[in-house]
Parts: sequence; structure tokens; C-alpha cells
Amino acid sequence: MQSDPVATVIGILLGVGTLLVGVIEYIRAQVWKRAEFLADVIKEFESSLPVRNVLVMLDWEDRKVELFPGMEEPEKRFARVNDRVFLASMTTHYDDGVRAGAILAEGEEAVEGEHVAVGVAGARNPTLQFTPVQAAVRDCLDEFLNRLERFESYVKSNLVSAKDFKPYLRYWLDIIGDPNSGRKFPDLRKQMWRYIDCYKFTGVQAFFKRFGYTIAPAASGR
Repeated sequence: MQSDPVATVIGILLGVGTLLVGVIEYIRAQVWKRAEFLADVIKEFESSLPVRNVLVMLDWEDRKVELFPGMEEPEKRFARVNDRVFLASMTTHYDDGVRAGAILAEGEEAVEGEHVAVGVAGARNPTLQFTPVQAAVRDCLDEFLNRLERFESYVKSNLVSAKDFKPYLRYWLDIIGDPNSGRKFPDLRKQMWRYIDCYKFTGVQAFFKRFGYTIAPAASGR
């Protein structure tokens, strides 16, 4: 018995149509999963107290910041952090002694209250010391940068794209990466770049490059 050519064509078209519907549904499901994953990542990022602290320090020149959430007395949980303190907190163990001493001394003058120095061993500056406020700021900054490192790993793994992050992070990335943003004075931005480079946050450097920023000390005139 000879098959009906029309029926055969219709059968093929129906099969192709079913396949296309399946592909479209799969793509929609992947897009939804991707959006859901991104929403969870950003929510976790924004709910982190250390991250919020860094965002406050980036957005303001002088502000009370909750650096010591474990303190019983609420007023002791906060410390004043201005751009001088922020800058001093990012002193690296590879800054020469004269430079490091000058930065730390300037930052210490701007910190309210009495603080006991916290020694941190370093390769080039073994006696480099920070006040508890400066040390707490460094802890927050490390958490913030570690989160950005994780974002870069997500992009490299194709879980999300740099474009997906843009609406949520562009404001902050511009403050850190754009020398012409006018949001922070040049020495602070350069010191942050040095900090990122010194402590090998290479994923952060790669992440910024996806947005057109080269945040390497050489680019800032180290």
C-alpha cells in the first residue's frame, strides 16, 4: 500500500513542531533558572553586612558604619569611617615603610576613640599595624572582594553573563574602576587597586575587565 505524501509531510511537520516546542520550553526553563540563580546571588550579596558596609564606604565620604555587630551595646557596634580611614585600612604589606606609615597615621587621626593597634605580619612590612577599626574595614573589604571573585567564577562557568550583573553592580563598579567617575579621590582608588593586586584578587581584576576597566596598579601609575 502506497503512503499518502501529504500525510507524510504533515507527520514530519508535526514532529518538527513538537521538537521546536520542546526546544522553546527548554530555553524558557533555562532562562528562568538563570534569572532565579542571579536573583539569589544578588540577594545574598546585598544581605551581607560586610558587603553593605563596603557599599556605604564607597557611596559616602564620612559615615557611621556597623563594623562590630557582635558588641552588646548598640552604640559600640558603629564606628566613624571617612575616606582617610578607608584609605589607611587598605595599606598593603608591600607598600614601602614611609608610605605605609604616612597613610596609617593620617587614617588614625580620623578615627574616633581609643584603639589598640593590631599587628599583622607581612613580607615587606613585618611590623605593619592597624587599629581595630582599620582591621574591621579590611575584613569587610575582603568579604566584598571575595564575593566579586565568586561572580567572576559564575561568569566563567557560563552560569550567568557579565551583562546579567550589569544592572545590579554597574554603579559600584564605576566608582571603583572609572578614574573619571569623580566619586572618590584618586589616591583612594589607586590604593584599592593596589590592595586588590597585592592580595591576588585576580578574579576581581578579570571581572572588572569585562566591564571595560583595567584595575591594575600599572594602569593607575603605581
